[in-house]
Amino acid sequence: MRLIALSGILMLMLLVIVATMSTKTIQVVGRVAVVKFVSGKAYVERFGLKSRKTPLKKGMLVKTFDVVHTEEDGRIILHWVDGFQIELKPNTTLRILRSSFDRGKKTTTSLFLLRNGEVLTRFERKLNPGSTFEIRTPIVVAAVRGTEFGMRINEDGSVVVKVYSGVVALNIASGNVRLEIEGGKMVHINSNGSYTINDIT
Repeated sequence: MRLIALSGILMLMLLVIVATMSTKTIQVVGRVAVVKFVSGKAYVERFGLKSRKTPLKKGMLVKTFDVVHTEEDGRIILHWVDGFQIELKPNTTLRILRSSFDRGKKTTTSLFLLRNGEVLTRFERKLNPGSTFEIRTPIVVAAVRGTEFGMRINEDGSVVVKVYSGVVALNIASGNVRLEIEGGKMVHINSNGSYTINDIT
């Protein structure tokens, strides 16, 4: 009898834990971007369909794990409803690592991997406290709260970051260096981690 009662208590506790986990999971939902502008050749590789390249058209949606490409004559603008956009310049590849919204905390998480090429990011307003926005490359990570900046990977593997307004925090992988670059400045980061900071010309 005591064993049955104990089993019942354990089962009830397990149901409470599962229900709590389910509630927390539901609070975090995916976010999608709308293709606001397309010029030239651009396409998306959907998650799980690597061999399929779908040409991008205005009004299409892209989401977490999608890989977006522009060719030599291509340029696109992706727009998120919460107030930021990313412009992909020609010959650019960008993977959306994560794009989510936490309903409970009212925060967003936006993580991107720039494989090659150049992007320009613009924010209509500052991110909510606790939100994260990062663009990663093999040698540096750029994190912002609300600004306008551009990021380019050169053929030699170096990265150029131009900050037009606001502040961008950079974490350089080699040497574990952290920089804060203000509006009007640019930084050139070599593949070995060395860097120079200059005014935008």
